[in-house]
Amino acid sequence: MANFSDLAATAIASAFGSAVRAATTIAVVLATLYVLWCWYRPAPAISTAVFAPAKISKQVGEVPMVAVPVASIQVIPKAVAKKKLRLPQMVVDDPGKEVVSAIDIPPTRGGATSITLIDTRTGRTETLVRETPRPFLALEVATEVGMRYGLSTAGGQRIDLYARRDLARVGNVFIGVYGEANTRPEAKAMIDVSLRW
Repeated sequence: MANFSDLAATAIASAFGSAVRAATTIAVVLATLYVLWCWYRPAPAISTAVFAPAKISKQVGEVPMVAVPVASIQVIPKAVAKKKLRLPQMVVDDPGKEVVSAIDIPPTRGGATSITLIDTRTGRTETLVRETPRPFLALEVATEVGMRYGLSTAGGQRIDLYARRDLARVGNVFIGVYGEANTRPEAKAMIDVSLRW
């Protein structure tokens, strides 16, 4: 007759194994749903394939424009701009449109605002860029799903499936949730607090 402690240990081991299998199944289903969402989500506002009209900055969106006389404007030669910038055909075909500036804006976390200036004496243009400051406290949702494979100091190979979801940001501190299942078998569900710079 088995004693009570053996039966309890067997029941706990069985329950733990079931919990790990359930957590792994949930992690795989969530990862699959996330991959499908990434595949079918709406296209980003800025395309890497074609130029699109930029949105007017909200700071000056309602301000009426005024005419300023300019003797001539210095432009980038259209043939050079067409070759180097892969201009849209509608710009290439329109003799009334010229390229006055082309800038590269480095990636920023909060976005950026650019302004283009024209010197009315010389006709030269200059574009200035400023990173948009992020608020100190914000709800910023970002998801990361992944898999790790490697060797463990405990011996043998290991595979980890993990998911992280950021929910809020205070300064550079991100707060969210983290889950992981691995081949040990072990599963984790945790609150995630990380400092990023």
